[in-house]
Amino acid sequence: MGLTESDKIDVIAALITLVGIVMTGFFLCVQIILLRKQVNLLGEQILKAGESNTITAAALQVGIIINFDEQFYGKRMRECRINVSQFLLENRKLVVESSTITQWDTVSDLLDFFQGLATFTKMESLSTELVYKNYYYWFSFYYPACSDYIKYYQNKAPIYAKDAEWLFVELTKIDAAINNECYSHHDDSDFTEFFEWEIDNMRSYGHLGS
Repeated sequence: MGLTESDKIDVIAALITLVGIVMTGFFLCVQIILLRKQVNLLGEQILKAGESNTITAAALQVGIIINFDEQFYGKRMRECRINVSQFLLENRKLVVESSTITQWDTVSDLLDFFQGLATFTKMESLSTELVYKNYYYWFSFYYPACSDYIKYYQNKAPIYAKDAEWLFVELTKIDAAINNECYSHHDDSDFTEFFEWEIDNMRSYGHLGS
């Protein structure tokens, strides 16, 4: 029994539909492959961008810490550190009050330096670990010795040296975690030895320019 014209049309229509399904599936597979390639390429670009951002962030940290080092060991700050150390060597137990505040203001420039360092650290432009390694030894003496002076001004302006206060807490945590709090508990003799050493050291330290 032969196919009628109607049957032939149905068969042709079915074949066309089948070919359409096969072609649609083929093009869909191609699109999926291309999409996967695009996703992989985008992932590689994101990874490279992340690596580039990490390198950039590290370079920025290096630039910032070098700038602070140049300040800390520069002539102006060396002289400031000598003056502060001489004052604290003789007067660190001097009560901070209105009658003595002019004398205590000797420490303000050095505290401003640590406040600036703390602000960059709190903004995550510098890592606390990097700042700990570079500055905590000095900070662990200067900050406690000046804590009453800081409180005096915070009574009038609560925001005064707040970042420095925050930094001291964070660095003390690191000292406890990796250094058995070695720099966190100084006695009177430690302070005296440090300030004497700082004076002698800053007077002879001159290789970082004027």
